Amino acid sequence: MKQSEYPPEPFRLLCYGIGNLCRGDDAQGPLLVRWLEQKQEDFPLFRLQLEEPFQLQPEDVYDLKDADGILFMDADAQLSRAIQLQPVTALPCQSAFFTHALPPGHLLALYRQLMKTPPPPAYLLSLSTNDISLGSSLSAQAETNISSAMRLLSRLMTTGFATWETLLQEKTSAVF
Repeated sequence: MKQSEYPPEPFRLLCYGIGNLCRGDDAQGPLLVRWLEQKQEDFPLFRLQLEEPFQLQPEDVYDLKDADGILFMDADAQLSRAIQLQPVTALPCQSAFFTHALPPGHLLALYRQLMKTPPPPAYLLSLSTNDISLGSSLSAQAETNISSAMRLLSRLMTTGFATWETLLQEKTSAVF
């Protein structure tokens, strides 16, 4: 086999499924991570690192170090659409560093500050919620959101990272 026939090195994608499985629609992020874990062999262009935190914490900054890209997946009670994919930029906020929970943009800012280098490209897949009460079940809307997110992720993961950039260059976020 010639050198050019070898497949390229897989893109190292860190996937955070943020949420709590015991809080109804808040489980959407972790459920997507579990789905990705089962499907990762179908996505040879990516080497997935899968995480299921309840929330992002300052210590997570060290997980970003070896990633070529980051995908945050999280339920969003203020989202007016079913799901939305958008780029995440480093957004420093002094008050965010006084709490243990960080939004994705603040985690990227902390990475830039500590590592003295720009963070990897990052994206946020937001999923709308109905009920995130402790002990509640996943709503029918959340189940639909997850199905839509699976179709989107399947498309993105089989075409490569460049598709993400192309999709988002067309508009500031992709709505599905």
